[in-house]
Amino acid sequence: MRLEAAARRELVVPVFVTREQLTRVQVTLGDDALAIDNDRYLLIAPPRPVSVLWLAGTSRGNPYVNAALSNSLDSSRPDSSSDSPGQRAELALSSRGARLVVHNVDVLSVTAGQIEQADVIVLDGVIPGTTQFAGAIERRVAQGAGLLRVMGEAPDLAGRKLTQASAASDAALARAIAGVSGAQQRVSISAGGTALSALTPEHALAVALQDASLSGIAVWRYQALQAREDERVLLRFDDGAAALIERSHGAGRSATLALSLRPDSSDLVLDPVFVPVLSESLLYLSQRSVARMHYAPGDGLDVAEYADAMVGGEAMTRALRAHYPVQLRAPSGAIQQLVDKQRPLLEEPGFYELRAAHAVPLSVAVNTLAAESLLDALTVPQLLARLRRAPAIVDLAPPIDGAEQGDTRIARWLLWLAIAALLGEALLGAGLARQRVPQPQ
Repeated sequence: MRLEAAARRELVVPVFVTREQLTRVQVTLGDDALAIDNDRYLLIAPPRPVSVLWLAGTSRGNPYVNAALSNSLDSSRPDSSSDSPGQRAELALSSRGARLVVHNVDVLSVTAGQIEQADVIVLDGVIPGTTQFAGAIERRVAQGAGLLRVMGEAPDLAGRKLTQASAASDAALARAIAGVSGAQQRVSISAGGTALSALTPEHALAVALQDASLSGIAVWRYQALQAREDERVLLRFDDGAAALIERSHGAGRSATLALSLRPDSSDLVLDPVFVPVLSESLLYLSQRSVARMHYAPGDGLDVAEYADAMVGGEAMTRALRAHYPVQLRAPSGAIQQLVDKQRPLLEEPGFYELRAAHAVPLSVAVNTLAAESLLDALTVPQLLARLRRAPAIVDLAPPIDGAEQGDTRIARWLLWLAIAALLGEALLGAGLARQRVPQPQ
């Protein structure tokens, strides 16, 4: 296909995105005046979900939290009271493009594997000694996971046989939990009630929640917390008591909320602000970063950040934590052995590969900047306007339940638009090159 100078044509190329791994796409354009940018390399994949392990006194989790998360989904969903236990055991919400998947697990049946795979662990009304894996939780937080302790007692644990953790692991977890200085905390009950105040200014949570204020939410019951020297109070009650305390533990973060997430404690779980506050808090504790998807020759690669953010990168992240040898294979075939926390330079256009023992290789796309392009990048409003005007296209991929179907459809649209822009760019460059060729007299 040939186009006249400055002409443009959009083509739809069917590409089927795989949810479990990165999808590599290479587009080879026709030759023109500058051949170095004729091959373009694309990676299409949704970001790796943030896995939230919600430990409560039942596998159904907290019914008020489940209802709030179910109502926050973009897609229609039946009332949570009619869901099966399996449906209630996994819910999802989104925050700033990150997908958070909440797995409800009975605290008495949690496994070491579930703890190892969790990005954030929530102890909802349960004490550290309730689980025999208290030591595993503490180690996972020290490796970089987040921990949220929600105060209060889970009524479903009453009268059940508990598997006590060892004294050493129980003490280790207690040290990792912010604001817990002893095994027992005095319950403070105010007959007249109090209220929440604003989050500490300039903190990452306060910045992310600029449009969602906690001020004025009524509170009747809370647990008295004492902040230690190495801890930070992020939220207080109007009476001055600490409501949310944060601390660092190893490479991870932990926080303690002095409230229970039930309406007999406060109005928080019933307020519309609860879902954004919860999603931003979990995302903050997970320390999930947004990795770049596009690199140019000469850019540096943060291997740990890239593996942590990419779908299919969990095994690579575990290999990095275990200090296994990591290799970076260049498009030319050259192999570079990476040392701990090294930021290698990506010097060649094409697909690089990260390889480590017991891990699926991860691809990294590197593209030479298009020197002949006269096309500007679309702004977000322009991209959304293009998507609204685009005709419907039959989706031949297998159906995906829930919000992941919408994520995959958007990924396909973005891929088609990117390919169309690349084709138009090359054809435009070819036309301009022909114009520059001297014509016979």
